[in-house]
Amino acid sequence: MYKKITPSITLVVACLAVSAVADLVQVRTVGNVDAELTKRVLALLSVEFFTEVKATPLILKDDQSVAAIPGLVAAAGAKSGDVSLVLYAGAAARDVTALFAGGAVLDVPALRDMVKSADAEAQARCVEKESVRLVAVSLGLSDCPNPQCALHKDRSVEQLLNKGRNPCPPCQRILHRILEVRGVSTKRDPPPELKEKLKK
Repeated sequence: MYKKITPSITLVVACLAVSAVADLVQVRTVGNVDAELTKRVLALLSVEFFTEVKATPLILKDDQSVAAIPGLVAAAGAKSGDVSLVLYAGAAARDVTALFAGGAVLDVPALRDMVKSADAEAQARCVEKESVRLVAVSLGLSDCPNPQCALHKDRSVEQLLNKGRNPCPPCQRILHRILEVRGVSTKRDPPPELKEKLKK
């Protein structure tokens, strides 16, 4: 069920090391995207992709549709090789998610409507899960067959609700390799209190 890759050992400690590669992953917001949800997505993406992720608004004019977003992202200064996740909360889009060269669009209200039977926390987690999947796929990873992996492309609402927010270990290893090729250090420093314990 896992992708076959060369084994490697990666120590993951819950502490973020900010990469020297600025703006590898960017989050753009269109419309009235919930600020607290945006913060949650930024925090999760910063940890998963080892780089500081910031949000900037992207303005769609009244006469522009969702199809204009890739051009607006490029015009906003997205560099080649960077990935932009657009959290969209404007007029109804055609699809919940859409990939484009250099990123993806996630229609937040449409996703929340799709999982409307779930409580608000579960809906927010679904947005986080899809954000991780879309950024990873935009970086070059494939959808994962493991139904617990964040990179699993869901075929039902239940699968989306039940999968994890993080990539599975094989996908994490592939992601780390992709990030390292792009100049992002995937080595995490242990928290200061653990460093002190290790010294003794």
